[in-house]
Amino acid sequence: DNVGPTVFPPQREPYNPGGNEFGIAQPADFTVWTLVYDLSGVAACSLKYRVDADGVNSVSSHDNETYAGGAEVGSWQSLAMSGSDLPASLTDPQPIYRARLYQAEIAGQEEVLLDYYVEATDSLGNPTRSIINHVYVGLAGSSPGDTVAYWHPQEPEAGDTLAIYYDPVAGALPDGTDPVYIHIGHSGWQEIITPDPAMTYRPTIEYWKYVYDIPTGATSVDFVFTDGLGNWDNNNGQDWHVTVTGGGSSYVMDGNLDAGAVQVATGGDMDLWAGFNGTQLYVATQAASSPDDRFIFVAQAPGNMRGAPWAKSGQVADWDAYLANEGLNGYNAWYDKEGTAHSAAGAYLEGSLDLQGEFGSIPSSVWLAATSYGTADGGALLDQAPAGDGDGHVEADEYVEYFLDAVPPAAVTDLTVSLAGNLLLLQWAAVTTDTAGGSESIQYYVIYRDEAPDFAPTAAESLGSTPATGFADSSVFFSPMVNFYYLVRAVDATGNKSSDSGRVGEFDRELSALK
Repeated sequence: DNVGPTVFPPQREPYNPGGNEFGIAQPADFTVWTLVYDLSGVAACSLKYRVDADGVNSVSSHDNETYAGGAEVGSWQSLAMSGSDLPASLTDPQPIYRARLYQAEIAGQEEVLLDYYVEATDSLGNPTRSIINHVYVGLAGSSPGDTVAYWHPQEPEAGDTLAIYYDPVAGALPDGTDPVYIHIGHSGWQEIITPDPAMTYRPTIEYWKYVYDIPTGATSVDFVFTDGLGNWDNNNGQDWHVTVTGGGSSYVMDGNLDAGAVQVATGGDMDLWAGFNGTQLYVATQAASSPDDRFIFVAQAPGNMRGAPWAKSGQVADWDAYLANEGLNGYNAWYDKEGTAHSAAGAYLEGSLDLQGEFGSIPSSVWLAATSYGTADGGALLDQAPAGDGDGHVEADEYVEYFLDAVPPAAVTDLTVSLAGNLLLLQWAAVTTDTAGGSESIQYYVIYRDEAPDFAPTAAESLGSTPATGFADSSVFFSPMVNFYYLVRAVDATGNKSSDSGRVGEFDRELSALK
């Protein structure tokens, strides 16, 4: 046997990732699937994909159509395809041999042209390659259609970056407007960027694009468009206003411990976890189970002793809010709260609390305590975290102080830039510490570019953001008279950005060798 496996022509779902199908916006992530069979058995099956450099499959070259590729495409990336048996429920009699379903998901790609194919190898080492397929991936959950302006993400949060797109042909600006400028601010036209920044034309979608850094306290992003010559498109006098929610990433209330939570106290069979994303406090402990009830107390500063909640025995140093969980039926809810709060109970009792709404401002720290009581009225204190002194009460010194992170990440270092076709590929070292030397968890990096070596990074220079330690700049228009300078900032879970003191992390070399 020297024949490779039989591979069914690869299919994808959705067929139009990041676009519309029958008027319904599709996600950008998509699954490639196929059917593979070999008499000798299939040893491996993988999905290969690569990114086109400029988003256009040129008719003047064959780089996109060959496995070898060329300067117009990137290198092949490989994803293992998982195999599974397909039931033959409508077949009688059942088939003796049948192909298996193999599939893998391509995720995290937006506004790119992809080439992809499937490669399968049998148990004797004989390979088979499918034909090369091509697909242009749009924005997740967005498609321009015939819209004058659209944006991504559709429901941004404070601290996010917002990509705004505009089509002057469909809009009110004169035909042939070039460039298009955006007049933009936030929260009812506060902090308007001056002068109006120029947008970047994206020929693959025929829209002008601008990326805006949403301030952490913003409630909306407000914008209109102009040609800079006195002509405006203000959405028929309505302007454009994008509602902004929250700050930073939201916590998931599903009864499971959120990945970003840290253990802040333990005692007996109870543990206490906490987290903070810039606006919301996250707390969690093991969920109650009959015959006990559980509570998590939150205090800006524990107060005088008062009776324990729900008619339990003993006293507790006064709190500002508490999260409760009843073991008999799983009931859970916040009490005495002022800020917006959410909760869930499953394997864990978990909750989030808006500290701005709770205290009027974000304190430097909060005090936390978790307790377990017998479920009946007058139930005794059974367990607590932090561990107590065993007297049946929760005194102020039996709370744990949880400091809300106000220390920014350390600056990005080791930034390098290389040329791949018409792309400039940026790479840098992962940031793992804050400026105080403590450990740091980075949520994403923001990339800035300008033509001045000492530019002050603003939203106008922002190219976008990524959780990875690399970024492909596909928006550069090369000119022998233009130099480009880059800066990358790290952003932690609370929205703190690393500084650029001393221009650390700046790419300040001329790109003459890369043009």
